Amino acid sequence: MKKNQIVIKIIKRLFGFLGAMLLLSIIVFYFARMAPGDPLQSFYGDSMESMTIEEQHAARVRLGLDGPVYIQYVRWLQNAFHGEFGLYPCNLVCNVVCSF
Repeated sequence: MKKNQIVIKIIKRLFGFLGAMLLLSIIVFYFARMAPGDPLQSFYGDSMESMTIEEQHAARVRLGLDGPVYIQYVRWLQNAFHGEFGLYPCNLVCNVVCSF
């Protein structure tokens, strides 16, 4: 094989891999969002019952649950690229993961 053919094959495989990862992330995100129940209820548990409507709305905004699902996915993907996998700073998550 020529050098150019190898480079082209590597680039095609890389784009295929990135496309598969994007598709997998979409599937995982949407299946998680399709789970029964309210994500806010899952996060706060029984303490959500004592929250007022305004507090619930503020919590939805803070958690990023206030927009359409596709906007939530874009935010989630952006946060994942920045290493933010939740409400905790990355260094805390990395410390927990590295401690195992």
